[in-house]
Amino acid sequence: TLFPYTTLFRSGSMFRPLRTRRFLRAGLVFGLAALAAVAAGRGADAAPATPAAPPSIAVWLAPYAGSFNTNNNDFNVATHLVLKFPDLVRAATRPGNSTVFLPSDYAFRAWVKGATGVTVVNEAALFDAVVTLSGPNLGHLVRYHIVKNARLGYTQLVALNHKPVVTSDGSTFTVRTAPWAGHRIPFVFLTDKTTTTPDPKITNGNITVSNGIIHVIDRVMLPMVS
Repeated sequence: TLFPYTTLFRSGSMFRPLRTRRFLRAGLVFGLAALAAVAAGRGADAAPATPAAPPSIAVWLAPYAGSFNTNNNDFNVATHLVLKFPDLVRAATRPGNSTVFLPSDYAFRAWVKGATGVTVVNEAALFDAVVTLSGPNLGHLVRYHIVKNARLGYTQLVALNHKPVVTSDGSTFTVRTAPWAGHRIPFVFLTDKTTTTPDPKITNGNITVSNGIIHVIDRVMLPMVS
């Protein structure tokens, strides 16, 4: 990854509400179990394994689709928000080329605190607070973090300095770079539609998935003025 000092979270899948969500989770568990069985069955004199293909966005997010936890740096809230939108779940499982700007749970906690003055510790309550704050703009908020039909790597984003990027809901944000002391590459910030909160910054970039690329960000991008 581009930022070795940050934690790289791995593997999994994302799903739909109710029965469909359970079906997809079951399919994921079966698939992972099958892969584990194949790996365990390889003998010492077996042919060298072909490097595994990167997981899909859905598989990468799967570990965060279960219960909420106390880890401020993973992606339970973002994953559960995606689960509310079947079209996004389908897109995450299928071939494609999407760029996902993925807020950590810390990013959502910072947004809620800035908007309400309250630090919500419990993640389930934090999820509810995000849904309440977003109101009818929830789908707009989630899709604002996705760029369809484009794999925008970190260096490509740097080249887009001061240029707008169109998101999957038709809105735009602007890329902004800033010097990073001791590094040849700069920081990348994403300037959204509000001026009342800090611009999100990419903290872990270029996470490769089979149907796109993921960049972890430290703030929530806001498509509406807050």
